[in-house]
Amino acid sequence: MSFSTEVKEELAKRIGTSRHCQLAELAAIVTMAGYVGPDESGNTALFLQPDDPAVLS
Repeated sequence: MSFSTEVKEELAKRIGTSRHCQLAELAAIVTMAGYVGPDESGNTALFLQPDDPAVLS
């Protein structure tokens, strides 16, 4: 297992309790592993496609 994979898994286990930490984490996840755009019915949706499934849990 690579160092970066270990770090990502460790960070995925930590959940910040303050709102600003949660928003920063969500912004980082969307920036690195997703995007906001229209779905098949035209509604705005959040799409995530991470390298590590732990990000989604």
